[in-house]
Amino acid sequence: MRTLMACTGSRRVRSWVVGAAFAALGVAAAPAQASTFWLGDVSSPKTLSWSRSGLLGPFDDHLLFTVTSSQPLVFSGFVSTGISRRSFILDMEGDLLQSDGSVLEAGDAQTVFTPEGWPSRDISFASFSLASGSYVLRIHGTETSAFPDVPITGQYTGTVSFAPVPEVQTWAMLLVGLAAVGWLRAWRGKTR
Repeated sequence: MRTLMACTGSRRVRSWVVGAAFAALGVAAAPAQASTFWLGDVSSPKTLSWSRSGLLGPFDDHLLFTVTSSQPLVFSGFVSTGISRRSFILDMEGDLLQSDGSVLEAGDAQTVFTPEGWPSRDISFASFSLASGSYVLRIHGTETSAFPDVPITGQYTGTVSFAPVPEVQTWAMLLVGLAAVGWLRAWRGKTR
């Protein structure tokens, strides 16, 4: 598992502009911690894991990766804040974007509570076929301390997997097998 280090803060300017606009309207808004991270090139099936810590207040992380495989790869992923009794990230969301910013898939975000009432926020990304190109996994939300007078930082971890897309022959064999099982069952039903 790798710990992410920020590459650039190019969205920080936009966050400050938005924050200034809200302040001008009389609405208090803290600028998001905008960070960009490079996950790497993906040329074959693999799994990438990472952790992000030091979150305080709003954050907007962009995790960049490039699929360089000549064949499409199936993308799936899971991001979690884990369970903490000191800080919460209840509104964490995630999106899989193309490099132009268009959304390919919005992650399925859920808050899970322990029996003691402590929350964990999880985001699941279903299987999605990706062709060669550049992509962005955007994770954003707001960290909130359980103790308002004490600034405690939050964290999250994530894992994404890239698998080969099943070939046509694989699907054909599956269908032939299902047809054979169906025929065998029907044949046995007639002989009884």
